[in-house]
Amino acid sequence: MSLDSPPIHARAVGGNSIVQTILACFRAASPAPSDRLTFNQGELVIPASPTIRFDPAVNLGQAVSGVADGTLIVPCLNERASLESWFRSLRLQRVLTREILIVDGGSSDGTIEVLNNLLATEPLEGVAIRVICLPGSSIAEARNHAAKQASAELLLFTDFGCVLHPDWIRLLTAAAIANPDRDWILGGYTVDTPSRLSRLLSELTTPNLLAISGEQFLPSARSMAIRRPAFNAVGGFPEFLTKAAEDTLLDAKLRCRGTTAVFIPEARVSWQLSAGALELFRKFYSYAKGDGETGVLFVRHYRWLVRRVSLIALGLLIFASGLVFQQTAIVALGVLVGVLSLRELLLPYGHFLRHFPRRREPVARLFAVLLLVVAQTAGFISGSRDARRQGLCRSYLRIS
Repeated sequence: MSLDSPPIHARAVGGNSIVQTILACFRAASPAPSDRLTFNQGELVIPASPTIRFDPAVNLGQAVSGVADGTLIVPCLNERASLESWFRSLRLQRVLTREILIVDGGSSDGTIEVLNNLLATEPLEGVAIRVICLPGSSIAEARNHAAKQASAELLLFTDFGCVLHPDWIRLLTAAAIANPDRDWILGGYTVDTPSRLSRLLSELTTPNLLAISGEQFLPSARSMAIRRPAFNAVGGFPEFLTKAAEDTLLDAKLRCRGTTAVFIPEARVSWQLSAGALELFRKFYSYAKGDGETGVLFVRHYRWLVRRVSLIALGLLIFASGLVFQQTAIVALGVLVGVLSLRELLLPYGHFLRHFPRRREPVARLFAVLLLVVAQTAGFISGSRDARRQGLCRSYLRIS
C-alpha cells in the first residue's frame, strides 16, 4: 500500500532485551505526527465522529429486495472447516450484493476446491462471484486488492468463519440507501462460545452493542460497509501489521478524519471463539500483539498491565530470594509486594469476579482474568518491540 508521506519511526528499543522493552513501555511515545492527531501519553485519542443510529423498524422500507448494488469482500485462508456454514448463511440472505469477491491467501487445506464445488452446485442467481488467488497475502492485502477490483461504490466486509444473520446485507444496504450522506456503516457482531472459558472471556471483552452509543464504536471488519471514496481516502486497510488490529487502525483513521457513520448493531454476524485455553491464549495474544505493533492503540491500558505484572513478578522474585537465603523478612516483603500488586491488578475486574450465576465459577472467572492479562501483556510486549511497524503506523495515520 502506498503511503502519502515517508514513515516517521518511533523511538527504537535497543537490542532485543525484554527488560528494555518493558522499560520502553513506561515511556511516553514520540510526538504526534500531525497537528490533527491527538495523543495522550503516547496513546492515540480516537475522537467521536458524527454517527446516527439506524432504526430497522422505521427505516427498513428503504431496503431493496433481491440483489443490492454493492460488492461483498471476503478474505480467506485455510477455511475449509467453516466454509459450508458461511456459504449456507450467505444463501439464506434475504438480499444479496451484485458482486462477491473472495480473495484466497494461499489455502492448502482444499478451501478453493470445496468453494468451487459449492458455487458450481449451488449457484447464486444474479450475483457475480469471483475467486481471486493471491498467495502469501495478508488479510489486509487481500481486502485492499479486492476493493481495487470491486465494481460497486459500496464495499461490504466480512470474513469466513462467520455466520451472517439473514438480514445482514439487507440492513447494511438499507442504511446506506437511507443515508446517502453517510460514508461508513457500522454493523454488529455476536460471539458463540463453545466452552465455559470462552464464554467468560467473551463476557470480559465483548461490548453489549445494543446498549452503547455508536459515536466511538470501532466496528470489526467482520461486519461493516464503507463507500469506496471514503475507503480510498484513508488508503484502505494498513498492510504492515502481522495478523491483527488492521481493522481497528482503519477505524481509528476514519474516526480521526471525522467520517460520517451509521450505527446499526442489528446487522450482525456471529463468530466462534475457540474452546481450549491454549487456543484462546493465542487469540488474545495476537490481538494484543497487533495493538502493540501500532504503538498507539490502547497504550495506557497495556502499559498499566505491564507495570502490574512486572511488580507481581518482582514480588515472586523477592519471595524466592528470601526462601533461598532463608530470610523471613525478605519472604514477607515478597509476599507483600506480590499480593498488593495482584490486588491492584484485579480491581478493574471486581464486578466480573464477584457476580457469577453458577456455582464453582469464581475460580473459573479468576482463571479467565489471569489468562487474558498474561496473553495481553505478552502480546503487547512482543508487538511493541517492532519500531519499524510503529513508524509505518504513524505514517499511515498522517492526515493530509
